[in-house]
Amino acid sequence: MLISSAQNAFVRLYRSLEKRKAREETGLLPLEGARLVQEAILCGTPFEAVLLSESCLQNEFSFLDELPPGIPVCRIAEKIFRDIAHTETPQGILAAARRPVYVLQDVFAVSPALVLVVDRLQDPGNLGTMLRSAAASGAGGAVLLPGTVDAANPKALRAGMGAILRLPVVEATLDELLPELLRHNVQLVATHGAAQDYYHLDSTSTILKWP
Repeated sequence: MLISSAQNAFVRLYRSLEKRKAREETGLLPLEGARLVQEAILCGTPFEAVLLSESCLQNEFSFLDELPPGIPVCRIAEKIFRDIAHTETPQGILAAARRPVYVLQDVFAVSPALVLVVDRLQDPGNLGTMLRSAAASGAGGAVLLPGTVDAANPKALRAGMGAILRLPVVEATLDELLPELLRHNVQLVATHGAAQDYYHLDSTSTILKWP
């Protein structure tokens, strides 16, 4: 069945996820592109719906065979699909999937703790890149302090290449975070352009002595 109305419930849902308020209210992620959708399937992420462009067929994305039964896979008229996609040259597949839910303690589940803390970063692409690097480095999670862009922003999701699906990412205040850093004896390391090259830092040996 081809969906040719912009008022279709799945079309309206995906379009709404462009806004942070809708993402927070629904707990859903707007996934775009084969890589992100496949990563979500591999991670066992619950899906609300998968949307394919009119010019694409489901068998072009073999990983969709791994979707649990009952997940709607809809073909969308080309013009509508391009209107709701967030990239200029979409790959023909979009999905609304459930965002993993974590609490602050989940970030410190692995010992010794390696945690990315992001303070007031506004560029979603940069945040996605940082989350991807943290996941690749084996970090236990990431904490986003107030004023930081939403990790579920479409640009952050694409730059992160699915890191938010594998890495515990939570929002917390500094007052909430500091006691956890103290409890887990976490060494604090801040970045600065004129400081020592981080490749020369032994991040496993030195523990910060708190007052």
